[in-house]
Amino acid sequence: MSNSGFFRKAGSVSDVRPPPPPTALATPRTNVGMCERCGEYVLTGEGLDGAGGVLRHFVCDAVVRGSVSRKVEAMRSLHRAISALARLPDVQRSLEADVAAMPDMIDMQDALAALDRARLSVECTTFDQPEQRRLALSYLDTMLRKLRA
Repeated sequence: MSNSGFFRKAGSVSDVRPPPPPTALATPRTNVGMCERCGEYVLTGEGLDGAGGVLRHFVCDAVVRGSVSRKVEAMRSLHRAISALARLPDVQRSLEADVAAMPDMIDMQDALAALDRARLSVECTTFDQPEQRRLALSYLDTMLRKLRA
């Protein structure tokens, strides 16, 4: 098995976000408006179109919106890790069980703890090829660094 065999090629989930569309770079926030309640810009996906076309944030507090975004990113990271660990079924099942036991909206610490446990499982797993361990540990370390940033 080669290094490239660790991660699935077809249907793999990339950790890299795609670049914004060209129109978004040229004219940011052109098709959104200001929140009627707080007066800040409403980005795509943040607002609700109220009665009569009134634009409002679902939650006006930017700190709360940022916290929710980090929680969503934490859950996405866990699901990406599950997909990437397909070649390690025991570790994958363990991480899936951790995720299944979590509530729908997790805390960042829960995601970090689950990824730390998966990393420990990889360290304790016997491998035929040491490249598999290095790839898995590298992937998990990257996810952990990203979430801790």
